[in-house]
Amino acid sequence: PIATAVSLNSGHPGMLLRKERKEHGTGRLVEASDYIIKNNLPVVLIEDVVTTGASIIKAVNQLREEGFHVRQVITVISRATVEDTEKIQSALGPECKFSSIINLDEDDDGNN
Repeated sequence: PIATAVSLNSGHPGMLLRKERKEHGTGRLVEASDYIIKNNLPVVLIEDVVTTGASIIKAVNQLREEGFHVRQVITVISRATVEDTEKIQSALGPECKFSSIINLDEDDDGNN
């Protein structure tokens, strides 16, 4: 995943958010180093592609429920419309910035 590459190349600790808790292993929804947990470090969520934002909103809410402070969501490619982007930012709240590296609006006809 992109987040793993960013973590390895930047030297910042990474974490993994599971789709659901497992009955085996640690049973955690979030696999994070003790360093992140003990120091209550802010989290930057990295996603490859966002369209409606439903999955990142769910992920941020899950991380918050687990006690993590999500400061920013960065997506490499955003296919969200302007309206979707506004809905995403509104759902994330003012304490969490949503940004993308490449914007490919779903309504774009590709001629720009």
